[in-house]
Amino acid sequence: MTHIKIGDISPKIQYIADGDILTFTFPFAVFKTSDVEVYFDGQVQSSGFSVTLNADCDGGFVVFEEAPKDGVLLTIRRYLIIERTTDFQEGGAFRAKVLNDELDYQTACLQQLSEDLKSSMVLPAYANSSIDMTLPLPEAGRAIVWNDEAAGLANSDSVFDNIVPIAEASKIAAEQALAEAIIARDEVLNFKIAAETAQSLAEQAKLAAEVARDAADDIVNLGALANKDTIGTIDIDAGSVSLEKLETVAENSGKFMGYNEEGVPSPIEVDTSSLLNASLSNINSDGQTAISNYMTPDYSARVSVSDATLTSSTGFVAPSNGVIYVYTSNYDSNTTVYVDGVSMGIGGASNYGDYHITTILLAKDTVVKCSTGGTSSGNFDPMKTVV
Repeated sequence: MTHIKIGDISPKIQYIADGDILTFTFPFAVFKTSDVEVYFDGQVQSSGFSVTLNADCDGGFVVFEEAPKDGVLLTIRRYLIIERTTDFQEGGAFRAKVLNDELDYQTACLQQLSEDLKSSMVLPAYANSSIDMTLPLPEAGRAIVWNDEAAGLANSDSVFDNIVPIAEASKIAAEQALAEAIIARDEVLNFKIAAETAQSLAEQAKLAAEVARDAADDIVNLGALANKDTIGTIDIDAGSVSLEKLETVAENSGKFMGYNEEGVPSPIEVDTSSLLNASLSNINSDGQTAISNYMTPDYSARVSVSDATLTSSTGFVAPSNGVIYVYTSNYDSNTTVYVDGVSMGIGGASNYGDYHITTILLAKDTVVKCSTGGTSSGNFDPMKTVV
């Protein structure tokens, strides 16, 4: 065998086949053609090719019977059986060529080991020398991981193939928890908004209740009096006061609120029947006598309304809320009084010139009119409480 010089050349070379080329060279020295191994994508090939060495055995080429398929990773490497090829005998011949060939072979074996180590998992040169790289015994489905001290290798606690499904399930659970948290957060925000709205409405209701309470201290809506159990009545002639149930009937129109003898607001009815034939000269005193010690007309704030006004399309318009008026008039039997278009059931006497007293509770912008065909001028005297 020709003397081979082993140089610093990797004993492996790779190509990507294109489907056309048949011949591939290799630059490393080999001792015989059987020292050459051929791989297609990791699969060792045992036939379908031939190996030819150069004259000095410092390389050669591989010729395929059919071109490797396009894209195939072709690997050509030198593979030696690690063994001693010579045995020097005591006192025997010691020839240089035999020694060189043995040293070349052992050097080639060392290159082979070095190349194999490049494909192995090794620690860097500066790693702690106490780290144990011994592999644990195989366990089906387990992964090899560093132990808790990071000083050696161990099998994982979980089956590796289950890690991804577990991670996916955890991800889905986390996403669901996040979605539920967002929904819960939105519900809390909605509850907060609702609570703030309710609080605002409650404050508004409280304010409205306070306003209503203050208004009720002075006057009670006459429409609500029908549900009261009692009502105070005053007989103008006898001056007597009695309590009786207020029924929801037309006869109860004209009721108003005043302060009774104990100073408590109570529904009061002024009986004006005895004043149907009162004279103009005593109408004011009669009216004041009728409600003495309860409420009295404020004559200084009297509003005199003419027949033309009361019978017009405008009528008398109340200027403010919750005012009780004593309406004195000289309307005759052809006249009817209307409040916001509703007849009050008040008609005149048979003779023209009779005077009447009527108590009316008017809200702001309430309109009082009289029917045409008779005389209906009169006075609206707002009531004031006698304290």
